[in-house]
Amino acid sequence: MPNQYLVPATVRCACPGCNNVRKETNHWFLIIPSTHPEELYTIAAFAIELLYQSDNLLPVCGEACLLKLLSELIKKARPVDAEVIPHKPFAKAAVNA
Repeated sequence: MPNQYLVPATVRCACPGCNNVRKETNHWFLIIPSTHPEELYTIAAFAIELLYQSDNLLPVCGEACLLKLLSELIKKARPVDAEVIPHKPFAKAAVNA
């Protein structure tokens, strides 16, 4: 299934309510859903090649849309089972007397 945000020769912003289309000089980002249970998303600089490789990447047109869409995605995130993420105890600091 092709990425729903790709339009032939253009890319639309995935942020709800935004109708921006990418131009050459725009500073766009990609929100990449993680496959690791302890991570939710990765943010990367826009690369059209990545959009053609995966249908779950979310292109966003700038910081405002990036923050708005991340906020919406995080609100929908489900809690991760504590058994999935290994506990790493904090290292004790050396105390000099």
